[in-house]
Amino acid sequence: SAHTGITSDGTDLFFGTANNSQSPDTWGTDLVTIKSGGNVGIGTTNPLQLLHLKAASGNVSLRMDTTSSANVMTVNTSGDYIFNTNSTANAVYFKDNGNVGIGTTGPGYRLDVQRSAGSDFISNFEQTTTGWASLLRVGAVANNTAGIAFYGDTSQVGKIQTVGTSGLSFHYGSSGTEAMRINSTGNVGIGTTGPGQQLHLTENLRLNDTKSIYWGTAA
Repeated sequence: SAHTGITSDGTDLFFGTANNSQSPDTWGTDLVTIKSGGNVGIGTTNPLQLLHLKAASGNVSLRMDTTSSANVMTVNTSGDYIFNTNSTANAVYFKDNGNVGIGTTGPGYRLDVQRSAGSDFISNFEQTTTGWASLLRVGAVANNTAGIAFYGDTSQVGKIQTVGTSGLSFHYGSSGTEAMRINSTGNVGIGTTGPGQQLHLTENLRLNDTKSIYWGTAA
């Protein structure tokens, strides 16, 4: 049964209220329960973690205030986990399926970052310690392709992807037509997927105005 005031059953501690001045043992509502093992429940008398929150209905939220800001973490009835900052609602959105959204409440990918206005730069990756490179790693398991695709609105305009485990190919258009390839030996092919020389062209090379091509040492 529920409890009124601060009571104990000899093992656990309960903080509760009574409704309409009825018998507290019959009509009380347990607000906080502290189990003998130290788990604290708010909205539940059987807390399964160190702090366990449970709403009687709807979403459950945890609010944290400072003197100048308020931040709220919410779990909705769909199982999504939402971070709201003082100035931005739905700042980070964790979907029940594992997708994470920044700037979107409907992330369609493992990490989906969107921005409706502001700086031209959506994200920044920077190494702040001298002597180290600043690299973004995009990988795939053996025999799969890793790369970066570029989109204009909803249509693909190009992509760069791996070829096997040691080459790169460059593609253009929505169909992903290959334009250039760099193979494992460093040869570059334009119009061919099997460059046999350091630079291998399958079509004519055009130079405008007074441009020149030199063999050997340039004059």
